[in-house]
Amino acid sequence: MALFQQLVEEADVSWAFTYRDFTATVVPFSFFTIASSLEAGPSYETLLINTSKCAVLSFLLLYTFTKSNQINGIEEDRINKLNRPIVSGRVSLQGAYARYGVFTLGCLLLAFAMGVEAGAVTFMVLGDLHNFTDISSFGPAKDFTTTGGLTSGLYTAWVLGGGDKRRGINWIACLSISLLFTISIQHLGDVIGDAASGRYTTPWMLGKPYGKFCF
Repeated sequence: MALFQQLVEEADVSWAFTYRDFTATVVPFSFFTIASSLEAGPSYETLLINTSKCAVLSFLLLYTFTKSNQINGIEEDRINKLNRPIVSGRVSLQGAYARYGVFTLGCLLLAFAMGVEAGAVTFMVLGDLHNFTDISSFGPAKDFTTTGGLTSGLYTAWVLGGGDKRRGINWIACLSISLLFTISIQHLGDVIGDAASGRYTTPWMLGKPYGKFCF
């Protein structure tokens, strides 16, 4: 019973770390795998298996990203997001690092087992650059890195579906252009916290009227 309660608590903690970004990663990645699987023309059973694989891997990729992001965004979260696990005291910083290490290793092993290591590793490397370096402190660099991470995630999802790679890359390229110029919208509500922690995102750099809703 105690083990079951621990598992439930860990699942709840995982959701607390990831729920804000779930619809921006796991959902679109899974739909991309569905599109790729339908393009490849497999059975519905294969489509279901491919989509399930993508959902699991996408969640792990998201978890490793949000973990490192929140480990290095404590000061910002104290202003913008007081209910996050580390800032609220639900998870210690040491516990967050331990989870980050375990899930990063698990994510890498799963990606290699699925044969999608190129996209998955790119996602994780860009995520670490974003969270463990000063790249995210400069708006355009942050936008490029975030777009690159999402692009690599979409590529991973497409490869999992078995669709034609050239067609998938063409679709991803079109989406990436749109993402690059709109990704900073997500930071409109975080300008004060970002600036206080030394992160000068695109909304902060452009100022009013672009950021009039958050200044």
